[in-house]
Amino acid sequence: MREWFIRRCEMRRTKKMTGDVSLEQVTDTEIENTKGNTGGNTEGNARVEEVLGKPPATPEELRTWLRSRLGISIASQLVVRAGEKPNLEMAAPFDYVVHTFFEGRFARVKGDPVWYIRYESADEPPDSIVWACRGGGKTFLGAVATMLDMVFKPNVEVRILGGSLAQSSRMMGYLTELFEHALLAPLVASRKAAGAKLELVNGSRVEILAQSETSVRGVRVHKLRCDEVEMFSPAVWEAAQLTTKSMALAGPWGARVRGAVDAMSTLHVPYGLMQKIITSTRDAEMDVKKAERERLRLVASGELAGEYVPRRVGEQHAGRRIFRWDVLQSMQRCTMEHVCVRCKLREACGGAVRKRSSSRSGHAPLSDILALQSRVGMKTWDAEMLCLRPLRADCVFTEFDQELHVFDDGLPQGQGGHHVLMCGMDFGIRGETAVLWADVECETAPDIGCSRGPMIRIRILDEMHEANKAVEVHGAAIKNSPWAMPHSIAADPSGRHRGKETGQSCVGLLIKQGLPVTTNWMDNKIKDGLEMIRRALRPANGDVPRLHVHARCKTLIRALETLHYDATRPEDLNPVKDGPDHAVDALRYLMMMASRKAPRYGEWIAERERGYEYP
Repeated sequence: MREWFIRRCEMRRTKKMTGDVSLEQVTDTEIENTKGNTGGNTEGNARVEEVLGKPPATPEELRTWLRSRLGISIASQLVVRAGEKPNLEMAAPFDYVVHTFFEGRFARVKGDPVWYIRYESADEPPDSIVWACRGGGKTFLGAVATMLDMVFKPNVEVRILGGSLAQSSRMMGYLTELFEHALLAPLVASRKAAGAKLELVNGSRVEILAQSETSVRGVRVHKLRCDEVEMFSPAVWEAAQLTTKSMALAGPWGARVRGAVDAMSTLHVPYGLMQKIITSTRDAEMDVKKAERERLRLVASGELAGEYVPRRVGEQHAGRRIFRWDVLQSMQRCTMEHVCVRCKLREACGGAVRKRSSSRSGHAPLSDILALQSRVGMKTWDAEMLCLRPLRADCVFTEFDQELHVFDDGLPQGQGGHHVLMCGMDFGIRGETAVLWADVECETAPDIGCSRGPMIRIRILDEMHEANKAVEVHGAAIKNSPWAMPHSIAADPSGRHRGKETGQSCVGLLIKQGLPVTTNWMDNKIKDGLEMIRRALRPANGDVPRLHVHARCKTLIRALETLHYDATRPEDLNPVKDGPDHAVDALRYLMMMASRKAPRYGEWIAERERGYEYP
C-alpha cells in the first residue's frame, strides 16, 4: 500500500509539472505503468536528453561539456607547490565536481596533475569535505555540482544548508543564475519567487534549509550540500548526518545515485567544527591503513589464508573524501611577462602555476591575489589562503608544533639524567577520566626519602581516556597496563573529596588498590600549570623543548592544539571547558608534580599523617 501511495504521489507531481490540471485523475493503470521506473518524469527526461544529450561519461567529457555548453571553466590541473609532496587530500577544484557527479567512480591518480582512473564499483566514500581558501569557489562549485545532479539524474532531491540563511541564499543564487542560461532555462518547471526552491521538468528539486534541528530532522534527500560548516551548530551538523538516502538510477556513475553529505568551509580555527570533522576523517583513514598493514603481515607470515590485495591508487575508506585546495589551485595561469623572481608568491609557488595549461587553470587573476596578500599578515594568509594551518590566536598553547614536539620511533635524545615512570590523572564520570604515562628525566635518582632534583625533560608515552566507568576500573587498567607500576601518580586534587552517598573518595579507592597516588603537591592554580607547560614547550632561553608527546597520544595532541580561550571574553584567562581540557588537566598535574623538588615515592602514605584520612 505504501509503495502504491508513493507512486501515486509521483504521478500527481508529474501531471502538475506538465500542465495537466486533472490532478485527481491518476488511475491504477497509470500507477502500475510507473512501477520500476526510477527515472522520474519520462516526458521530462526526454526533454532533458533532447536539450543536453547523454550525460558525460568521463571527467574529460564533463570538463569539455561545462566549457563548451555553459562557458564554465574550472581549474582541473593540480598545482604542486615547490618542495611539497602530493597526497590524497591535495586536489584541483574540478576533482570535487568529478567526485560528486560520478559518485566516486573516478579519482585522480596520486601525484598526477591531470589524469583520473576509473573504478569498476563506486568504492570511494560518498561524503566529501571541501577545505578550500577564501574565494576558492566552494559555493559556486557546490551550485555547479547541484546543477549537474539535477539535470542528468532525474528525480534527484538536493537540499542546501548554509551556516546562515545568507550563505544558503548565495549558493541558491549561483544555481538560479545557472538555470537562467539559454541552454538550461527550458528545463525549469517551477521556482519560488523568494529563490528558496527550484524544480525541473524531470522531477529533480532543490530547496534551502534553515540552520535549525527542526528544519533538518524532517528531511530525507539524496544530496545535502552544507556550506560554511565552520558556522554550524554541532547539534545541527549531527542531525544532518541522518538525512540522506540512495536511489536506483543507472548512468556513468554506476547503478545507483548514492546519498551523500558534502561539507564545505575554510578551516578558520583549530577548535571549530570543521577541524573536528577533518581530524576524525584522518584518524579513520589512519586506522584503515594500520588494519591493512596488519593484514599484510598476517598474510605474509601465513597466519591468514588467502592472497593480499592492496588498496587501489587514490582509494580511501574513511567515510569521507577530503578535497583541499589553496589559492594557487584557483589562480589563472601567469602571463609570460610576469617575472617569478620578484613575485611575492615565489616562496609558495616556485613557478608551478606558470607550468599549468591555460585551459585547465583557475579563475582568479594574479593581480587580485597579490592585492589580497598585501592586506593581511602571514598567519592569516597561511590559514585562510594557503590552507596550511588554522589561526591559533585564541589557543592556549600557541607554542605547540607537531613537527617539533611529537615523536614516533624511539625517545628523543636525553641528557644523561635519571628516568622514572610517572602518571597524571584527571577524574571524570560523564566526562572522560584521563590518564597519561610519562618518562620523566631527573637530575638525581628519586629514591624513597631523597630529593630527586628538578625535572630535565618529560616525554608522554601513552594515554587512556574512558568515560562512564568506576574509579576502581581505571585503577585496574593502570595496574594491568603494558607499562610498569608508576613511581607516583599525580591526581586531580578534587579526587580527595568524599562522595555524599558512598563516603569514599576517588583517591582513597585508588590507594586501596595499592596505587601510589598523591594530590598534596600543588595549590591547583590553573594559570601556573598552563604556564609551566608553555615553558616546557618553548623555553625562553632558546633551549630544546623539555616536553615531547608520542604520536599514539592522539587525544593529548589534539587537546594541545585545540584548547582555547573564549574569543568573546579576552579578559578571561581560563580555558573553555568544551572537551579537550581533560587531557591537558592530567598533563598539568603531572608537570607540576614532576617539577617540584620533593620526596615522591611513599608521599601518598605520608598524606595520611598530614590529616588526609581515606576509607
